[in-house]
Amino acid sequence: MKYLDFRDEQPPADMPRRYAPVGSVTPAGRRQTFGIPRPGFGRLYLHVGHDGTFYTGTWQDEFSEPDAAGSLVGVAAVEGTRDEILAWGYAQPAAEKYIADVPW
Repeated sequence: MKYLDFRDEQPPADMPRRYAPVGSVTPAGRRQTFGIPRPGFGRLYLHVGHDGTFYTGTWQDEFSEPDAAGSLVGVAAVEGTRDEILAWGYAQPAAEKYIADVPW
């Protein structure tokens, strides 16, 4: 099983950027950081990947107040076999769980 970590991801500095015309969007806010989901909160999603050969799971928790690092959301994500992802999902203490155990 592979754990995916979004907390330190940043786009490459030389990534081309295409912005909307001036005045058409609101100014960008501070960079969003990701924390760790809190037990008893958030939603957990388990589903089959698009080609039906791998499964993914995400646990997303929106915080009412920023955590110590300033994060407003906690995210945990994994991908792997059906058995690995189902075991991971059932073991997580999320408030709600949504499981789609059928291929697309």
